[in-house]
Amino acid sequence: MLPYALTILIGAFLLFQVQPLIARFILPWFGGAPAVWTSCMLFFQMLLLVGYAWADWSARRLSARRQVIAQGMLLLAALAVLPIVPDAGWKPDAEDNPTLRILLLLGAVVGLPYFVLATTSPLLQAWFARAFPTTSPYRLYALSNAGSLVGLLSYPFVIEPWLRLQSQAWLWSGGFGLYALGFAGCGALLWRAVPAGAPSASSAASEEAAAPTAAGTAEPLSPTPFSRSDALLWVLLPACASALLLATTNQLCQDVAVVPLLWVLPLSLYLISFIVTFADDRAYHRAAFAPSTALCLGALLWVMDTVDLLPFVAQAVVYCLSLFGCCMLCHGELVRLRPPTTALTAFYLAVSLGGALGGIFVGAVAPRLFDTYLELPLALLGTVVLFLVCVARDAGSSLFRGRPRLAWTALLALTALYVAGNWQVIRYATDGYDTVDRNFYGILRTYTEPDEEFGDDARVLLHGAVDHGFQYQADENRRLAVAYYGADTGAGLAARLHKPDSARRIGVLGLGAGALAVYARPGDEIRFYEIDPLVVRLATERFSYLADTPARWDVVLGDGRLSLERELAASGGRGRGYDLLILDAFSGDAPPAHLLTREAFDLYLSHLAPDGLLAVNVSNSFVDLTSLVWKLVEERGVEPALFEGPADAERGLYDADWIVLSRDPAWIEQPEVWNASAEVDEELRREIAEIRPWTDDYSNLTQLLLR
Repeated sequence: MLPYALTILIGAFLLFQVQPLIARFILPWFGGAPAVWTSCMLFFQMLLLVGYAWADWSARRLSARRQVIAQGMLLLAALAVLPIVPDAGWKPDAEDNPTLRILLLLGAVVGLPYFVLATTSPLLQAWFARAFPTTSPYRLYALSNAGSLVGLLSYPFVIEPWLRLQSQAWLWSGGFGLYALGFAGCGALLWRAVPAGAPSASSAASEEAAAPTAAGTAEPLSPTPFSRSDALLWVLLPACASALLLATTNQLCQDVAVVPLLWVLPLSLYLISFIVTFADDRAYHRAAFAPSTALCLGALLWVMDTVDLLPFVAQAVVYCLSLFGCCMLCHGELVRLRPPTTALTAFYLAVSLGGALGGIFVGAVAPRLFDTYLELPLALLGTVVLFLVCVARDAGSSLFRGRPRLAWTALLALTALYVAGNWQVIRYATDGYDTVDRNFYGILRTYTEPDEEFGDDARVLLHGAVDHGFQYQADENRRLAVAYYGADTGAGLAARLHKPDSARRIGVLGLGAGALAVYARPGDEIRFYEIDPLVVRLATERFSYLADTPARWDVVLGDGRLSLERELAASGGRGRGYDLLILDAFSGDAPPAHLLTREAFDLYLSHLAPDGLLAVNVSNSFVDLTSLVWKLVEERGVEPALFEGPADAERGLYDADWIVLSRDPAWIEQPEVWNASAEVDEELRREIAEIRPWTDDYSNLTQLLLR
């Protein structure tokens, strides 16, 4: 049993290590959007389905020795495409469909090795069942999920903080070679154990089922192993769990950062539910998990309805507890419905089909059907309904077939209340907005409301649940510098006081509503870099900052860093020569990690004029970026300045923290600038000294979140 267990363990470890690894490679190419991870998960779930289908077909249709030969050929082909390092030629253009590009990229780079790994657990369990027919192979599935969990948890806490991405890819490729040796060993054991000409597993099972009994008659080995309704639930239960996993991950990533740490946490809980339920039949108790999950779902409804009242950590706890409870219900009921080992590969095929369908729903269908994130409440409702169906059809349940009526009346009443609560959340996400729209990069909303303290109507731009600026509507107020961009903020001071008597070239990473255009003067040129075409549309249709500016302006569509890299190459390394370059892609929610690395800041400086300014918005609801950005700027050999702008409702100003870099000390020494800058206290100095700067090969969100 040991060779099977070790090979399954190594294969599962590699299967789930490669997911955050390859996503880290390609995340910067697609703007660091949460949908990058969703698209990756969609690919992995679909390929897992293909792997399980192959395992099911080969176990049923091929003889044992032919299975070994076929799998050996696949292993050799997979080894030939290593190492798994994506070529820079896969970087997208602005016109590319991001989801399709990601799926094609992953298929070319990791498709074959991942497919081989995906066949491991069901195929080796089938081989094990043939070699040890009196021992249940289902515990190997729990072992497989344990290996997956170790692979996941080790990535953000062990692999990512200590190894460069290239080293990670080579180490993973070496691990795949070790896995190939283990699989070859299992194949050799099966080859010796099963004689030449032995039938396939399905043929063997059929012959055994039709074997004569002592009375000389042919009887089936057991009653029908499963019904059609059982098979349907094998698909629907994991589909709900998979949809919940991806929808919950989307919710977490859109508000903090798209980094492996926040991918791993929900996926780990998802895997733990598999491990617990499949390792021991007694681990799942309806009487314990149903009420506790109901309480978590009630708390989740409150959190979703009052998103601004709790800190992120508290919200994450509620989301994760709800996810775990629902996954325990889905996978616990799945274990109750598992068939005899003669249908083992078909069972796993159905489970993987359900996982893929959940991924397709969240990653491909929902963004095209819904203007907001409705997949999470729908998946939650689906879990509740499926659980009630499982209870009602279970002959061993005290609530079998809808009896007693009083208990079922109470359950259905609670379900109706929960549906009403979810409907309220859905209405909250759509009602009262001027526009609601969604694409690969997230959900954008605009709404107009009176600002009583200022005395004018304000039109607000939301990305997810985060305010990304606004504009007053009266003609005399439309060009006021508001939100994060007040006259005394770092951006305001840089734009007002730098080269006041000459035309300037200004670059801005992040368009938003276009508010920074208020600082452009006649003769200026201002270029915005924006990855989301929907932002561009709303900035031009719903806001007038761009239409009102006297400067010449344009928008470069695509990831800001990739666009700057292309422009640097096209200029022969001279850059754009910006007098002012403003980084405004970090405010409010998820900071794109690839814009906060040493290589990124070297790129920004290469585009600055000799006396140019670099202004970085470090305002963030959840992550304190000040020490990281300060360290990155300080490393460039220039003393930065910190500007902390307090909120002022009467002037329409938000809390706004900026760091400004100037190669010319004279700019910082201007009295108005010097007096507005904040003192760097001892605590911040200590944080700056302790932090390890991020690079394209290294980032550590944990260090920032735990402060």
